[in-house]
Amino acid sequence: GKITVIDPATGVVTVNVWRGNKLAKPYIGLDVALTTNASTIFLYKASATAVPTPITFADLKVGNWVSANGGLVNGIWTATRITVGAKLSCFP
Repeated sequence: GKITVIDPATGVVTVNVWRGNKLAKPYIGLDVALTTNASTIFLYKASATAVPTPITFADLKVGNWVSANGGLVNGIWTATRITVGAKLSCFP
């Protein structure tokens, strides 16, 4: 999806979900807050075939298209990985 809000104070990234796996499908079209932590991996991928390069939370920008992996526990989404990139396979 697309990043709509970034809160550096809490480490939360809000993403408008465009596509998703079985767990994320009910959230398509909605904004979802993704909690990040010290274990979250941030990557940039220039194209679908490019090797991802590490980035930091500070490199994220509102409007970035991202794909994310993570889990939902007690109503809280926690991202284990957020990948920024213009040509990821999950994008329309």
